[in-house]
Amino acid sequence: MGGISSCLLAVALFVTASADSGPVLGLREAIDLVLRHDAGLRQAELQLERARLELEAAIASVSLPSLTFTLTPPTLSTDGWGGDLKGTVGATLSLPLLTSSTISASLDVGLDENSSPQLTGWRAVFSQRVDPTSLHPTSDRLDARRRAVDEAQISLTAKRNALVLETVSTYTNLLAARDQAARVEAALLRAEERLRGIEDLIQRGLRGESDRVDAQLAVLDARIRLDQARSDYEKNLAAFLQGLGLEEISDLSSHELPASTVRTAAEDLLSRQELVDAAVASSSSVRSAERAVAEAEAALRTVRNEAVPALSVDLGLDESGWTVGCRLSFDLFSPDRGARARIAEVDLELARIRLRSAIDSERETVLRLAASLDTALSDFNRLPLEKERWTIREAAQRRKWEAGAVSDGDWEAFLEEQDAFRSDARQRVATLFISYLRYRDVLGLDLEWEGWLQ
Repeated sequence: MGGISSCLLAVALFVTASADSGPVLGLREAIDLVLRHDAGLRQAELQLERARLELEAAIASVSLPSLTFTLTPPTLSTDGWGGDLKGTVGATLSLPLLTSSTISASLDVGLDENSSPQLTGWRAVFSQRVDPTSLHPTSDRLDARRRAVDEAQISLTAKRNALVLETVSTYTNLLAARDQAARVEAALLRAEERLRGIEDLIQRGLRGESDRVDAQLAVLDARIRLDQARSDYEKNLAAFLQGLGLEEISDLSSHELPASTVRTAAEDLLSRQELVDAAVASSSSVRSAERAVAEAEAALRTVRNEAVPALSVDLGLDESGWTVGCRLSFDLFSPDRGARARIAEVDLELARIRLRSAIDSERETVLRLAASLDTALSDFNRLPLEKERWTIREAAQRRKWEAGAVSDGDWEAFLEEQDAFRSDARQRVATLFISYLRYRDVLGLDLEWEGWLQ
């Protein structure tokens, strides 16, 4: 087994093999297929598009006036047709000022005796309403639309990252299962070779029938384990391909990535402790809890401000002059106002408790994934010592086996244990890589998985 600098993560690149072997699927292509075909990701993309369109519509409603045209024909009565053909052009613009603010204007156009259009009247009105229970509804709606876009973008990113992580994990597990089947097959070959050797020794009178039985049982055991390993691998591979929309491939391919690069990236990421607080504050659960607190505070203010009068002001101007009007609206008494205020206070306290709980829970999640990455890094860093120990053990065990102090069965068990260690060594690199990606994800950083699969 090579040194630590050459320990490699089994990741994949797509290659087109010959017509005899068929296509070989790599991890990068598997991820691309998942991102293209996953219905949940497509739904998240559409939800983001919808949120953006709703924001554009909300901005347009307070930025551009709406235009109307009304055509009024002559009226028909018992005396016949009366009145003139008249048209009215109107424009209305809602402004994001206080509770509600509207500017409207209209022009009346008729026909003179020569059937030529003429201006018969005009009007302009400015209306302003100030309600202490709802001071900025238009701005609040715009802010809500912007938050909806942000949340949809976060949801889309989270869904994409989850798919990438799941695909990397599944693909890595499949490679490990394939490696396990290969190790069992190698054990079977050794068992069959040992059986042939035992039969030769029996013919020469150097071994007994019990040795043959033991060798045959070892072969059968290896065949059973190989059948189970292949069955598990093929079943999991078929389920994986079904999720990708594929029916059959010839094999999974691997691309060599120096493990030292993964280790360095993991060490650098763990050293950036300042990212933890930022990740907790920007997490979706904490942001949602913060919005719940803000909404509870607004609900409490609304109840407390119900006794404050609402003011409406109307300014009008037409060809005959101008007018100014105003009115005050009082909510003098509401029998349940006190109870609703207390309910709003309780809701606010509950929202604050949930916020603290969300912060603690999110921090625990971040620290747990950091600990997982640190553990994977420690496991990987121990590999040189463990490799040296296995080298010494192999030399000692081989001497004992060659001297007859260790049986063939014990020697075979040692070789299988050593193969398992080698597989575990490769799997530790994969575990470190996946832990690194998961920690980047919880910190709110881009996974940058494409760069690892170049």
